[in-house]
Amino acid sequence: METLVDYTNNNLMTFSQKELNELDGLVFSYFSYFEFTPFFDKIKTAKGFKIKELNYLEYYETLFNGTFNPKQARELFRNLVASPRFRDIRVRNKVQKLDERSEKQFSALTFDIDDDTVFISFRGTDASFTGWKEDFNMSFKYPIPSQIEALKYLNKIGAKAKRIFIGGHSKGGNLAIYSAFNAREDIQDKIVSVYSFDGPGFPLEALECDGYKRIENKIIKVVPQSSIIGLLLKNPDNIKIIRSSGVSLLQHDPFTWLISNCEFVEARKYTKSINQTGR
Repeated sequence: METLVDYTNNNLMTFSQKELNELDGLVFSYFSYFEFTPFFDKIKTAKGFKIKELNYLEYYETLFNGTFNPKQARELFRNLVASPRFRDIRVRNKVQKLDERSEKQFSALTFDIDDDTVFISFRGTDASFTGWKEDFNMSFKYPIPSQIEALKYLNKIGAKAKRIFIGGHSKGGNLAIYSAFNAREDIQDKIVSVYSFDGPGFPLEALECDGYKRIENKIIKVVPQSSIIGLLLKNPDNIKIIRSSGVSLLQHDPFTWLISNCEFVEARKYTKSINQTGR
């Protein structure tokens, strides 16, 4: 079985040769965890930069501070910088907000897949206390501040795009879905797919609105076989359950998710057993 690192190393076709898929969605979703503080003035602009322009060696210690599994993250990043599929993708419009008073932790960025197509990536929870407090608030408060920020970001970026993909891991997946079903109808019409990778759900009433019904068939939610985070609250009916090499909560790490032939390896069913490793 392969992992996300293997996928980025082996899949060398450009996006003009092979359409964006779920694994690419996870790559772009995970990319938002990289700490771009030294590059922030450049990546926050509408121009941004191409992935291959990143000199990861110069900022080696800081780039991976916010990632799951930094060792695997380094390998993934090296692959992206060299890969014909990813190296010419432009990264731009980075937004990062942390507000202790409103208990908001939000971050997003945009990838230009081609002249007409963008992938909007929402970051999951960072290591800050504010980020974890906002996660806790999600259990009883709706909407939370980062959801409102995600909607603003999608409406702004989506206004100039013709085709839109949206995604995120963990809380980022929740933000992706929230922004999609609350977006203006003209933006919703441009959305191709919305990816939530083990992201928590919503209050029941949130998924009964007309906006959600308009984009429901565009949502692709992926959870590992012993998911805990991804099954919190109310979720879409159609969830893809995949195999993981991790145990219990460690399955939240995307690098434990198993891949074969450029696809996630699906599990037969969801299991709560902490001894189930998916091997």
